[in-house]
Amino acid sequence: MKGKRRIAILTALIMCIGTIFVPVSGYAATAEKKGYDNVAPTINNVTFAQSVTKPDVLKVSFDLKEEDTGAVGVSFYFNNRENLNYMYSNVGIWNNGSEGNWSKNPKFTGRYTVNVRIPSTAPEGEYFLRQIDVADQAGNQRQYFETNLGDENDIQNVNINNGRNSVTVKNEFDVAFQTYITNSTIFSRLKSMPTGTCAMINFDKYNHTAKKAWFDAIRGQNKTIVFSDDGIQWMINGRDIKKKTKDVDLNVKVKRELGTSYGTKDNIVSLDFASNGILPGSMTVRVKTNYVLGTGQKLYYYDDNNLKLESTKVLGYQDGDSTWSELKLTHNSKFLLSKKDLVNSPKKLKTIRKKGRKLQVKWGKIKGVKKYQVQYSTSKKFAKKKTKTKVVKGNKVTLKRLKAKKRYYVRVRAVKSSKVYGIYSKSKRTGKIKR
Repeated sequence: MKGKRRIAILTALIMCIGTIFVPVSGYAATAEKKGYDNVAPTINNVTFAQSVTKPDVLKVSFDLKEEDTGAVGVSFYFNNRENLNYMYSNVGIWNNGSEGNWSKNPKFTGRYTVNVRIPSTAPEGEYFLRQIDVADQAGNQRQYFETNLGDENDIQNVNINNGRNSVTVKNEFDVAFQTYITNSTIFSRLKSMPTGTCAMINFDKYNHTAKKAWFDAIRGQNKTIVFSDDGIQWMINGRDIKKKTKDVDLNVKVKRELGTSYGTKDNIVSLDFASNGILPGSMTVRVKTNYVLGTGQKLYYYDDNNLKLESTKVLGYQDGDSTWSELKLTHNSKFLLSKKDLVNSPKKLKTIRKKGRKLQVKWGKIKGVKKYQVQYSTSKKFAKKKTKTKVVKGNKVTLKRLKAKKRYYVRVRAVKSSKVYGIYSKSKRTGKIKR
């Protein structure tokens, strides 16, 4: 009896701290009238992974039975019995359609999958599926939770993972210690910490230098250092330290911007690292982007007038409500993250002076590009008042009526559309234009 009473109390607590079951306004049916939908949807055969390493997304699959007006929302609540923490998925009407568009596209009988986000802040341990909510467009709602009555709405009667109703949430690292980057004891603690463990070192915009001695302390060993700030993580294992060690500036400027100057109309994310050059070893860098997510991301090394597609794979994943991109780096500079192919600058730019204040400009073709924009200016920085622009077909053009006894600077970029361009080539300085 005491055990059942504890369960009942816990269930009530879950219902209080979770999203309150909200009536579906605007869809209420008159149940008394014959022929109207007055039957709530049902859920059965729920499956999900038995263990996950946070942060992660737990995919929950289930059978939905709904024949009439269609389901417009579903929620799954998981609870840790020891620390009372919970995690959940709200889809459709309970999340304003931001995760699953069920409210605009009701679902009928079939197999579906929703996501339960497991943030890095979730305590490790065993989480049980303790409550399921589902509603249809007519306003019929059903809740499954532990009633201990054995009725049709008792979650114990829902077939969940063939009777294994729990998921184990694991920590990503076995943390030996956590400290701030200015702590004078870091070196000695790194030297003494057990093999296979991790040191969490927090930094911020005021203090962000990883010391050479720290990399030396773990070199060649199965020890990991994780440097963390809000929105950025650096990770390195001692076995990956194979280059010359040195101080590393951990500061990164992350910026969302339109990709129209890089060959795409979509948004890109620029990652402007400090000038660290070659790193002591391969480092995993995680950046909170909230803009780029999923498989198929491309990482470009951007060196002013040249783009180089990096071979490393970029992972996108969810940590709670935040979107992160993960990449492995061996050197630091400026990088660009994009879901679409970016367009490089034209190469082999040449200028040939002609008689009559003329200048012929040639460059190498870019595959798939038919038009190019040519800028020429008496200003090295291409000041607006001293700069002219031409759009041409092909890969050469003759510039006319140039100013005598003046030197010009010329650069070229690809034209994808009226508002989308590739990056500019390195500018070319001409000799003085003759009369």
